[in-house]
Amino acid sequence: MVWTTPRTWSTGDIPTSGWMNTDLRDNQNFLYNTPRVKAYHSGYKLFVNFTSTNITTTKEVYDTDNMWNTGTSHAADINTAGLYGCGCGWAHGQYDGEGVRESKAQRYDGALQEEIFRQKYVVGTHAGGETQHMRAHGAGQAVFTTSDFIIFSVFHDAGADITDVPVPDSIPGWWATWYGI
Repeated sequence: MVWTTPRTWSTGDIPTSGWMNTDLRDNQNFLYNTPRVKAYHSGYKLFVNFTSTNITTTKEVYDTDNMWNTGTSHAADINTAGLYGCGCGWAHGQYDGEGVRESKAQRYDGALQEEIFRQKYVVGTHAGGETQHMRAHGAGQAVFTTSDFIIFSVFHDAGADITDVPVPDSIPGWWATWYGI
């Protein structure tokens, strides 16, 4: 479903059901069901130390524009051109380590292009041994054309691999929402 520019009415025009369905019903359905996707990884996820890792997802929460694909579950497939907001995040619940953690998204159109966002956290340890910033989230917005992808990834450098334990509200995952043309 796509947005259709409403017709310009002239004096004397008699609306037909086709015009009304296109100009009102279909456009309102489009606005209500704007292209958006949210997906997450449902189990343990290994993040290798000092390595950029794609955020692969195994479950979708919603997908109104066929943007989530199990074959490329680390990317949102853009099927409707326009301005999108997007974000990703991850958390870990069992590793106390200092270092750097980040989440990022890049536009892909056959080759990696500009970063949409990169959110970096420098992680320290409290006196009690608890790690700061166990969650790493980022968000941004960019204009995409049809057939672009948004690739989501994470990076960490804390001295050891992390096997991510799903943490409520911060399971490894990503989202994208169409804002307009």
